[in-house]
Amino acid sequence: RMAKLISKGLFPPLPETNNHRSMVHIDDVVRAIMCVGSDSRAHGQTFILAGPEAPSGRRIYNEIRSIYGYRNIGFEIPRVVLVLIANIFEVVQKRSGIRMPLNREVLSRLLDSAWYSGNKMEIFLNWKPDVGLSDGLRRMLCVGLKNQESLSHDLPIGG
Repeated sequence: RMAKLISKGLFPPLPETNNHRSMVHIDDVVRAIMCVGSDSRAHGQTFILAGPEAPSGRRIYNEIRSIYGYRNIGFEIPRVVLVLIANIFEVVQKRSGIRMPLNREVLSRLLDSAWYSGNKMEIFLNWKPDVGLSDGLRRMLCVGLKNQESLSHDLPIGG
């Protein structure tokens, strides 16, 4: 959703909160499943998958803008303003039943940390994720752009 709104120029510049978001690319998930499925040391174990980076919401925002060819934005919407908007939208959503684009849960995903260690996979099975943030976002957005291209020739990229 963030990428789609950024491509339309509708996503506000997030504040840098120095949060960390664990992410993992689907290619790494598939590799991990194959590794676990083929290694008897994994039997009965639980593993957390996390990519090689844990970027902040602002870094993800900047990276998506860069992929679309947009310049970096030198300002940000203050957290307090986003919290106020999220609270207002949450009340509207509860009273109207209409899903709003921003609420406290969405804002938490953008500005708070959810940072996990995938080190157990490396220690037990010598497995590491390969796909970093920039490459993973490019792969994801290219797939989305190809699907969108088949529906319309107006790609949402540019300055």
